[in-house]
Amino acid sequence: MFNSRFKIPIVVVILFILVLSIAACGGNDPAPTPGETPTQAPAPTTSVAPDQTDEIINLSIAWWGGEARHNATLEAIELYEYLNPHIRIEAFYQGFGGFYDQFVIRLAGGEEWDIIQNDTQWLHELTMRFDSFVDLFEFGHVFDFDMFDESAMDASVIEGRLTAIPVSGNALMMIINEDFMNRYEIFVDNWTWDDVLEQGRRLNAINSDYFLFNLPPNVMVDGFMQTFIKQQTGLPLILDDYTLGFDASHAEKFFTFLMYMINDGIIQSFEEAALFNFLLLPTLLCFEAGFFPPPTLGYR
Repeated sequence: MFNSRFKIPIVVVILFILVLSIAACGGNDPAPTPGETPTQAPAPTTSVAPDQTDEIINLSIAWWGGEARHNATLEAIELYEYLNPHIRIEAFYQGFGGFYDQFVIRLAGGEEWDIIQNDTQWLHELTMRFDSFVDLFEFGHVFDFDMFDESAMDASVIEGRLTAIPVSGNALMMIINEDFMNRYEIFVDNWTWDDVLEQGRRLNAINSDYFLFNLPPNVMVDGFMQTFIKQQTGLPLILDDYTLGFDASHAEKFFTFLMYMINDGIIQSFEEAALFNFLLLPTLLCFEAGFFPPPTLGYR
C-alpha cells in the first residue's frame, strides 16, 4: 500500500521560521492599534544615565513566544541599553495567536514597530504588500553576515533585498508517550506507513477512546502532509521557483491515507484535536475518554 519507511521520533525538516525584520520607520513610539494589544514589557531594572552628548533614540521591538523567549529577549534589551545608554527600546510581546493580525494592522497604518519578529511563511507576502522593510544588505558595515547560516539568509532575500536576519531554527518532530505505548506493546522501530495503519487500528480496537495520533489542524499540513508527500517525492511541497514539488497523484495518496486514519480511529477527531491547535506547552484537558496530553503519539 503506502509502505514508505520512517523513524520515530523523527526530525522531519528544519525550518528557519524565526527571523527579525527591521521596519523603515523612525524611532517614534508606536501608537495603540485595534484588537488584541501585545503586553508592554516592564522597564529594565538596570538604570544607566544617557550620554548627554548623544541624541536619545527611541525604538520599539515586538515578538511572540513563551516565557523563556520573553525573558531572554528582555535581558538582551536591558544589556543593549546598558551598552548604548542613548538608546531606549520599548518592548511589546504576546502569544503567537493574533500576532500576525497585529502586524498587518500596524503595517497598513504606517505604525509598525521598528524591530519585528517575523516568520518566513509571512516574509514574502508582507514584503510584497508593504514597502516598510529595510534592505539589510545596505547595512553590511553594521551586521556581520558571516555569523548567520547562508541558506537561512537566502530564505530571507526577497527580490534581491535582505528583509530579515535569521536568529532561530525550529525542529519539527513527534513526541511519544512511551509509558502508554509500552503498556499496549506498541514498539516504534523504523515503521512504514502501513505499520501506522496496522498499529493504530489495533490500539483503537482495544478501546475506541484510544488513538495512535493527536494531529491538531495546525500540524496537519506543516507536519503530517509535508512529511508524507516528501517521502514519496524527495522534494519539498513548494520549490524554490514557487512551483509545486508534487502532483495530484501524490496528494491523492495522502488524502486516501488520511481518510483511513480518520475512519479507522487512528487519529482523534478534528473536533477534539482542534482544541490543541497552536498549543506549544504540554496541557492536560479532561474529556470523557480521559486525559489527552498533546501532541502525542500513543495516548488516551
